[in-house]
Amino acid sequence: MKPRITINESSIMIPGFKCAALGKVSQKTIDLTPYTGKHVRIWLDKDKTYSLDPKKDHFWQVAELTVPEIKYQQIETDDIDDNENTAQESKPLPLMLKGTKIEKWDLPA
Repeated sequence: MKPRITINESSIMIPGFKCAALGKVSQKTIDLTPYTGKHVRIWLDKDKTYSLDPKKDHFWQVAELTVPEIKYQQIETDDIDDNENTAQESKPLPLMLKGTKIEKWDLPA
């Protein structure tokens, strides 16, 4: 059975489940903002926690995805540039995972 991972803006939620090898695994919400522009794998560890650390030994891979890059919006400032035009600055928009493809693996029985 694959997990029913849900997306909420910049976070994903993995529901809790029962596992014969580990027992009850709790629901977990993971904010993916620190991983913008990166391909990440999400693992379940033997201590029933989730990890995105690729250098660690893990119990089970749960999912993987490529987190989108942060998008920016140009906004006008109150400053005037050297050409007497209104200066602009880039403002980062919040990370939105909607539409991101998440590859999921069957949960351990």
